[in-house]
Amino acid sequence: MKKGTLMCMAAAVLFGLVPPLLNFLLRNGVSRSGGLIGPNTLLMIGTFIMCRLRGTGVAVSPSTALALMFVGMAGMGATNLLLGSAFAYLPVGMVTTIHFLYPTIVTLTEIAFLGKRATAGAFCASLLSLVGIACVSGAGAATGAGTAGFMLALASSFTYAFFIIGSERFKPASLHVDVGLFWMSGGAVLTALLYARIAPPLVLPGTPSLWCIYALFCVMIGCAFVLLSAGISSVGAVEAAFATLLEPLTAVVCGALFFGDPVTLLSVAGCAMVLASVYLNSRQ
Repeated sequence: MKKGTLMCMAAAVLFGLVPPLLNFLLRNGVSRSGGLIGPNTLLMIGTFIMCRLRGTGVAVSPSTALALMFVGMAGMGATNLLLGSAFAYLPVGMVTTIHFLYPTIVTLTEIAFLGKRATAGAFCASLLSLVGIACVSGAGAATGAGTAGFMLALASSFTYAFFIIGSERFKPASLHVDVGLFWMSGGAVLTALLYARIAPPLVLPGTPSLWCIYALFCVMIGCAFVLLSAGISSVGAVEAAFATLLEPLTAVVCGALFFGDPVTLLSVAGCAMVLASVYLNSRQ
């Protein structure tokens, strides 16, 4: 298995653990902007230090900086806020499974607009993922959840698909991963600050124990983005997206174990179809 694929799979495990932690922090008073600003500030500082240790800077052209910050605002910032909002309506595992439509969106976008060759396997994988998402959303309706959570989670899949594609297309090939992440995380921090001005104010943890969980949450997100960005640079957007098959499974298990999220036969069937679509596409 390719090194880049393994990096993406490791990132998926970390990303799968993040939603339950974010949900816990939100339930205990941390604002959505607080859940966004911490990990991305840490990521900015960490990537800046890494660049300095290598003897390089983070300077790029103004056009590259703006493009990367926009990718970060939409793909890292908006995605986090949308997922945090969806948790108010649907269980963590269900939200993450709906969000995991993004590999199919990446594939279809690459085929339709970026010259990727269409195959029968890619079509079957896309169809499976759509049916799986329909099953998961049906399970949400059966448990009394409204359509708001589904639409928020679905929107997050589009913003994150943009991040996956943008990380490959907007970052110059010669630019080191750490430099790209510095500017993208800067865009996410800007998103958090703007959101805090127009929505509920920025609220961070209020107790030492919550700060410990918050610190773990920030470190996990930072490490996951470093691994994912390195994987994208190595294997490309489509393979990277479909290499993250462990993410929804991890989130579903954690949501059920730690938050008592309901697990129905319909939602299990939907998760299985999404995972099957991931595996099928990874074989292309």
